[in-house]
Amino acid sequence: MTTILIVTNGPLARKPRVVKEATTLGHSGYAVTVLGIRNHRPSVAQDHLLAVLAAHPAATLAWCNQAPDERLPDGSGRDLARAVPAVPAPVLYPFGHDISQAFGALHANGAMVLRLPPAPGCPTPAIPFTGIEPYRERLFPGPLLYIPESLARFTLTRSTPRWRDANAWAALQTALFATFIRAVDPVRDVEIWAHAHAQFPSTAGSLIQAELADASCRRLLTHACLAEWLRWLLGTLRHPHLALSAQRCRHSPCWSEFAESTAARLSNRA
Repeated sequence: MTTILIVTNGPLARKPRVVKEATTLGHSGYAVTVLGIRNHRPSVAQDHLLAVLAAHPAATLAWCNQAPDERLPDGSGRDLARAVPAVPAPVLYPFGHDISQAFGALHANGAMVLRLPPAPGCPTPAIPFTGIEPYRERLFPGPLLYIPESLARFTLTRSTPRWRDANAWAALQTALFATFIRAVDPVRDVEIWAHAHAQFPSTAGSLIQAELADASCRRLLTHACLAEWLRWLLGTLRHPHLALSAQRCRHSPCWSEFAESTAARLSNRA
């Protein structure tokens, strides 16, 4: 099998041409890897990635561990020499099996291999860069495949192309929460709240916001304590524009696709 590396300087959301080319190559039977400049490692073991993916035909997307480093002011790099937690063998993650997918994504853009097809050949919509990974996980069929070896690098750069529109991110984050909660089995409500409490800082306030934005999620409000309501109220008073953007998340052009794809993935759990 031929491997095609497509290296980009910025977020895929800003480069629909790259996505289109990757899709064309994928439908032609090639294995496609999309890497960012900061993640590219000349010695990356592409053959190993492809071999592991081939051994798990149910997976559409695989991602590997990353060795962290940072970019210094003079342009050189420094290895952070941090221990990266690893597991003994590759792991398949059916969608929703890990409750953190209600809040974000498991995989990383810069360390993934995508099997095309069956992944749909559509460009990522104009959403905040931070939302591209969870968007992809809710759209693509099949479980995710985690490869524990550190075959890519994660570099802490001096600047970032990520959007700084806090209002757009508040609306997207609320939509991610709400579309998962409305479709998931209510027996997992306690697990969702436990995960929110375990975050630092806690995402309980954002969870309350999602439950208020979508009536289908309001069953979870019974789990919120008085202190969490007070913190949510203080946050709303301090940042009313963010709260308003979050409350209007159902008006986002991505809402329908998020809701439909999330419900379909959770019903299949694959």
